[in-house]
Amino acid sequence: MKENKSNNYEEIEAIIANLDFNYKKEDRNVVKDIYKDIEINALNISKLKVGKERLIPIIKKYTRIEYMRRGNEGVSSSSENGINYTYEDVIKNMKQEIIDQRLRRIH
Repeated sequence: MKENKSNNYEEIEAIIANLDFNYKKEDRNVVKDIYKDIEINALNISKLKVGKERLIPIIKKYTRIEYMRRGNEGVSSSSENGINYTYEDVIKNMKQEIIDQRLRRIH
């Protein structure tokens, strides 16, 4: 069953293609849910009424980031086999990127 345009079919497919071998076929609904959450946050941050399509690259980027860090929620850093990992707040970074790209509507 194919998703319709209103469910962001093309964007979801592009994200899955970009994830490549990191994507698990059974995670399709997970990607869709993450996309929806990131999209809602991006729209709330930007307060855009028109021109929402300008947010799509940012939404896709942060959907991929959030998908890749699943299982590490709430962890600020970790170390494994001598490799250190630090995790940044996805929503905070997305907000800053939206502001930096002047996609935030000021009242």
